[in-house]
Amino acid sequence: MTPATKSQHYVPQKYLCQWATDGQIAMVNDKKVIPRVAVKNVAQENYFYKYEDLKYSELVFVVSYLRDILKMPAIYLQMHLTSMFSPILFKRKAQNLWDTGLQRCFDFLKQEHLLDQKTLACFSALDKIIASGKEIFDCPQLDQWLKNMINNGAERLNCDIEDNAWPYFTQALSGDLSFANTEDGFDKFVLFLIYQLFRTNYYFEIASQFANQFDVEGVRRICSYIRYPRTLQTHANLLKDRSQYDLSIVNNTTELKFITGDQPLVNLDRKTPQNFFDLFYPISPNKALLLSKKGRFDAEYPYLSRLTSKDVDFLNKNICSVCTHQVYASCVNILLNNKYSAGMSPNPII
Repeated sequence: MTPATKSQHYVPQKYLCQWATDGQIAMVNDKKVIPRVAVKNVAQENYFYKYEDLKYSELVFVVSYLRDILKMPAIYLQMHLTSMFSPILFKRKAQNLWDTGLQRCFDFLKQEHLLDQKTLACFSALDKIIASGKEIFDCPQLDQWLKNMINNGAERLNCDIEDNAWPYFTQALSGDLSFANTEDGFDKFVLFLIYQLFRTNYYFEIASQFANQFDVEGVRRICSYIRYPRTLQTHANLLKDRSQYDLSIVNNTTELKFITGDQPLVNLDRKTPQNFFDLFYPISPNKALLLSKKGRFDAEYPYLSRLTSKDVDFLNKNICSVCTHQVYASCVNILLNNKYSAGMSPNPII
């Protein structure tokens, strides 16, 4: 079986390379300034996308959130939990690590019809193998089922989303946004943007507000199961209203360059931060994008068409405000001279 990727990036390395020289980037990690660090060593965490055991209360919360809040259709909820959670239950049973908590989770999924028939049949076959005393992976059918489930996990999903959007990202770097007027271009690029919004540690902080009955690790486990459905819901809403949105380029010709961080998108609409438009996204030290409702670029953000260094500083601080630990720049002096760090609040433009 192909082992899971250990070092998993929650901000794409290809994206961060726009700020790098010879694969090195300047960084502030919390309050520590690091003049040069390899791109491969930033915005990453070991097994960041792993799916873990959910406690019974966490599983019930996930199902309730996906079904009642996100209104996820039953068939898709079943597919999601079958592919993401059932392999964990299966592995625990095969490893003889089954306990009353896992049994409660399994019974709940069966009762709510959230495991498909093929999966239930595999569990029944596993029970028979365990009862017979045979080794679980002597059974090729079950072994292949588990491999397929694990190999269709989040790491592969991330790669697919990035690969599908990257030609459009490259086009945007050249100043060409014509792809945003096509269904395919808008679809794939906006999915990439929204997934980036929900795939970082910053989303854990947001999630802790609506899942505040759980501890930090519980919230992280919950987020691993709701991140992608939340992405799909927001993406679907944007696609439905595609004609109402503009993707605009923000050119930076000032002496102060754009920075980025471990959460590279920020909603500039501070009045309604729960809405996911007015998304500002630096794509290089000299270029950024704004995804917004039509007309808002000129009406709400006229300074974006004629940036001054003061404006760029304001936008950089907005990025800092949503970063949890790390902020990156093309030159360490940008970080030192402006004292940029994760969590700082932007001052309003006067």
